[in-house]
Formats: sequence, structure tokens, C-alpha cells
Amino acid sequence: MSPGRAALLWAGFISAVLGLSYVVKQTYPDRPSAPKEYPDGLETELGGPHALRVSNQPAQGKMMLTATSQAWKAGDKL
Repeated sequence: MSPGRAALLWAGFISAVLGLSYVVKQTYPDRPSAPKEYPDGLETELGGPHALRVSNQPAQGKMMLTATSQAWKAGDKL
């Protein structure tokens, strides 16, 4: 392969990537004009400081639940 042909292939590849990037930029929807807000704040919306949490650390090949979420699954009120 000649250096000229290799340069032509590289130029074609780069122009295809840039062309696709331009098309995506022109057609991709913009961010909402105003960020979403919650009346009492996001922490309260997500359950507050005592919200139930699930750990994603594997325990003997299974997903392990924290004590609070296990109590919640058992029907206990916190």
C-alpha cells in the first residue's frame, strides 16, 4: 500500500468520525432548560438520612442486603 493511499484511508476514517459526531450533535436533544427541583430537597425525596440502602458487595456469590433493608423486607418499621 502506498503512503498516499494510506493517508487517503485515514482522511476518510477521520472525516467519517467527525461527520457522525456532527450529525449526532445536531440531532441529539438538548438538556432541559431548567434543572429538576424537589420541594423538600433531593435527600428528602430519596428517603432522608435514614433511607434504606442495599449493598452491591457480593457475599458468597449473592447480593447482600444491609440490616436496615433486611428489616424492611421482613415488614418491620424503622
